[in-house]
Amino acid sequence: MLCSLILAVFLVWATSSAHATGRPCLCSALLPEGLQVNCSSLDLVELPTLPSDTTELHVQDNRLTSVSPGHIDRLVALKKVSLSGNPFHCDCRIQYLRIWLLRNRAVVLKEPICAGPDSVVQKATTELSDEYFSSCLY
Repeated sequence: MLCSLILAVFLVWATSSAHATGRPCLCSALLPEGLQVNCSSLDLVELPTLPSDTTELHVQDNRLTSVSPGHIDRLVALKKVSLSGNPFHCDCRIQYLRIWLLRNRAVVLKEPICAGPDSVVQKATTELSDEYFSSCLY
């Protein structure tokens, strides 16, 4: 367990430091199993690669505008996620995150809010309708 925790800390640090202020995400072992990964307030513009046994993910108060499709799908043990406080740009690029949030409502601590475009500012990403995304190609 200790070796996997050390490896997880290194992996999160190595990937996040390229996208942040140089400070690593903090990993903590949770009992009986899993990891809490705290990447809050690190000025991230994209999510780092995360350990597959992440059970809690805190990435609030960064500079995320979207989440790459498939990025959080492999985190099958996820029980809590916090994405609030990021300036999400709610265009076609947010569609993946919206669908993921709708399918995983039970793990979301606080709904992420759109920072733009103007027509959807201050709307929760999950409040956007399917029709809103009708012009998206994916």
